[in-house]
Amino acid sequence: MKTVLVTVGAIMYFSAIGQCNCEENLSQLRMMIATDYPGYLDKTTNSNYNLFADSLFTESRKISDEYNCYLILRSLANFFKDPHLLVTINNVPQNQGKIRSIFSTIRPPFLGNSINVFNNKSLPIEGIWEARNQGADYTVQIHKNNFGQYIGSIVGADEIFWHPGQVKFIINSRKDNLYRITFFLRDHTPVKVNAIYDSIGIIDMKAYGIWQNVSSRKNNQSKIDSVLKSKLTIYLKAVDSNTTYLRIPSFSASNLNQFDSLIKSNNDQLLKKTLIIDLRSNGGGSTIVSSVLLKYIYDRPIVYQGSSFLNSEKNREDLIKIFAKPEYKNSYEELIKEKLDLIQSSPINTWVPFSQLKTEKLDSVYPLPKQVFILVDRFSASATEYFLMEARQSSKVKIVGQNTRGAVDYTDIGLPRILLDSLFYLQIPMIRNDRLETTKLDNIGIKPDISVPEDEDALVFLLNHLKNE
Repeated sequence: MKTVLVTVGAIMYFSAIGQCNCEENLSQLRMMIATDYPGYLDKTTNSNYNLFADSLFTESRKISDEYNCYLILRSLANFFKDPHLLVTINNVPQNQGKIRSIFSTIRPPFLGNSINVFNNKSLPIEGIWEARNQGADYTVQIHKNNFGQYIGSIVGADEIFWHPGQVKFIINSRKDNLYRITFFLRDHTPVKVNAIYDSIGIIDMKAYGIWQNVSSRKNNQSKIDSVLKSKLTIYLKAVDSNTTYLRIPSFSASNLNQFDSLIKSNNDQLLKKTLIIDLRSNGGGSTIVSSVLLKYIYDRPIVYQGSSFLNSEKNREDLIKIFAKPEYKNSYEELIKEKLDLIQSSPINTWVPFSQLKTEKLDSVYPLPKQVFILVDRFSASATEYFLMEARQSSKVKIVGQNTRGAVDYTDIGLPRILLDSLFYLQIPMIRNDRLETTKLDNIGIKPDISVPEDEDALVFLLNHLKNE
């Protein structure tokens, strides 16, 4: 084991290295994408893809350590700019010793040359903060360093990807209760996020967690619990006698039974004059879950765009396994059988109609709600965007917030594709939307009807708007 210098953008890291054959992993990844990715021809025709991929192969021959190889593999997948096409580190128990040895030696980024905007200011967020039960558990200490900058340093984490002393985020600027933050993902690569600070002791980093101030919890536990419930769980409440608020943080298929039960038991509450559906930071899941809501927003026939399944051998194998899961099989057995019969009877490496262009007409139109507002932000994605494309066809609906993520052109993610070095796997979609002949949404998103600046709370904005109507 030795140490090398790794560069990600302008940030320098040291990474411990183990041995891997990066060129072979890259070759396998390139073949998987060419064979199984439904956007391959769309995005490589008339592009410099082959030149770019060849340059990565040249680099891969110089690399023998796993972390730098991971960055090379990510670069190939990132060429396609598809939020559903990702190379990820395979965090299974047999890999955790290796992952720990790689990430335990990553050093904090060099902070001394950053522009310092806090030298003469004191921020109200110093102290110990936690993010719990949100995919990963972290404890950080936010403190002012010797350069006058505020950083969040790890105090407690999984000690696999993250270890004490490492920098989890850097606070770059502040405007009122909005903080601009550089946040380091599980693999230590940086993203920018606008985080909202609530003086009761919460920092909402959107898709990157709801952080709680440990000290504030002693005096504000009930308030914090209420805010966390409203942001992290399927949640319904009456705003007033005419308005219902419904928060849906995910359309995951695993939530189907809970979601269906909540909707049925609160049917009367949903039939008020105004319904607010909060889909901010809802990264998607299954359209089967979101379809439960359609009857409340429907007022005229809905046009559904068709889609096509890339019937590669591996895609077919994955779809069979996915549809065998109880949440699909038990509820939609007849529809699933019809799709699988068509796919299995079609030649390998052909396009198979997965859904047809159609117009759906429900039996009735509910008189209430009269108006439906759907809150979104740039982390609303995938199946959420499918739902929005259906919902916005209703004259009752207005979308409120910012442009969505734009992750809806190539969908229905297959099972993890393990690479030769079992430390990495590929996440790949299997279906292409037929609307791409005229309209592309990836990395563009769906534009809201009512735009709200990112530094304002869309729910507060909307409620004020409704009061002034």
